Amino acid sequence: MYVLAFDRDCTIDVNPHPQREAVPLEWVRYWAHESAHEVWAIAY
Repeated sequence: MYVLAFDRDCTIDVNPHPQREAVPLEWVRYWAHESAHEVWAIAY
């Protein structure tokens, strides 16, 4: 199992940083609900 942590304010595509590529929300949902991995949305 992996632990995946994303900065909720910059990396997830709901509110991405204007100069960075964001992770699609569908991917985050898949990893959180359909896989055996832990997924966290963190903030600085």
